[in-house]
Amino acid sequence: MKKQPLFFFQVLCFLLNLSSVYAEMGESLEERLERAIPQEYYLEVQEPFDPVFRHEFSVKKNLSYLHFEHSISRGTSSPNGSEVLMQGELILESSGNGTAVLRGKNAKAYMRKPLRPGEKPTPPMPLSVPEFSLKGLQENGISTETKASRAIVFEVVFPLPSVTLKVGQSVKDVVPFITKLSSLEEVPIVLEKHITLKRYVAIGRVVCAEFDVRFRGETRQGDNKKHLGLKVEGLGKYYFDISARKFLFSAVAIDNYMQMKLARQLKTVTTESLIRVNLNK
Repeated sequence: MKKQPLFFFQVLCFLLNLSSVYAEMGESLEERLERAIPQEYYLEVQEPFDPVFRHEFSVKKNLSYLHFEHSISRGTSSPNGSEVLMQGELILESSGNGTAVLRGKNAKAYMRKPLRPGEKPTPPMPLSVPEFSLKGLQENGISTETKASRAIVFEVVFPLPSVTLKVGQSVKDVVPFITKLSSLEEVPIVLEKHITLKRYVAIGRVVCAEFDVRFRGETRQGDNKKHLGLKVEGLGKYYFDISARKFLFSAVAIDNYMQMKLARQLKTVTTESLIRVNLNK
């Protein structure tokens, strides 16, 4: 019993920390993303000569990122939904041979019931978040492990264009994945990334490329018998240090819509998420 006040104090501090980044959901992708991006004014700078939009994996080093995530899911079986708040660490480990490993660790997550007007908050429930490791990451921002359950994380959090862009130019890249919708079934999904180089800005003394990225992914109906479809839409803002060739900041709002058939009944689940990743200096 003596540990209970400390536990709730830690949970309160955790939720207050995330609340400063994430507001209420139920908004559009654009509105959600606006709440997550930095509000500081960044000075626009001249376009550099011959920038390189690739990670720097030729030298052994680790980059540590703070990872925040807020999501609300609603479905046929739970119209009121559930809300999950998570805070953890992403470690991008360069192997020194042009490849890297992405590790997720030290994650803490809590689930709570979304509040209705006039309702009193209920105590959040802690969730167990397993660590993960994703190998085969390339300097061009592509993962060779397309069947890994976390492969899509690298593409969404650290997206890079497949070609060198000038300010105002865009490119659409298509990446196939195998995603798991259950512990037993794998479903193919094609992720489209529409990447636009909006401008160059100075963050302190660091010149960064500012990317706007729109994501879209969808499975084909009939890919399997139980799951009828999965649709993903997202919108992200990214700042990439072109000198050190590393991301300083990533924010992405994502909508997931899944339709499945269980026990001969059609079930739908809609999830709204907001992800923010900051380089841990």
